[in-house]
Amino acid sequence: MIHFEIDELVLSMAIEKYGQDKQLILLLEETTELMHVLIRYIRYKDSNPLLSSSLYAEIADLLIMINQFLLIFPNNTIQDYITFKINRLKSKLI
Repeated sequence: MIHFEIDELVLSMAIEKYGQDKQLILLLEETTELMHVLIRYIRYKDSNPLLSSSLYAEIADLLIMINQFLLIFPNNTIQDYITFKINRLKSKLI
């Protein structure tokens, strides 16, 4: 399993300080930023190697926001969907 160390206490403090709605809006913003950087990376990676660091930074931002989302909406249903989707992918690969 892929695992990154993320301080949940800090994430909880951010949710408390800024509010759930603002953090959910940030999740949308970070998703969009990653999308834009990823498009530039795919198009220009050979001519601009600095795009890799932008890509990593945006992935980190999005992972942080996804973890805040999981703190706001703790629900085992997400694990059920993950299991279903991984099993579906596995069946396509075999």
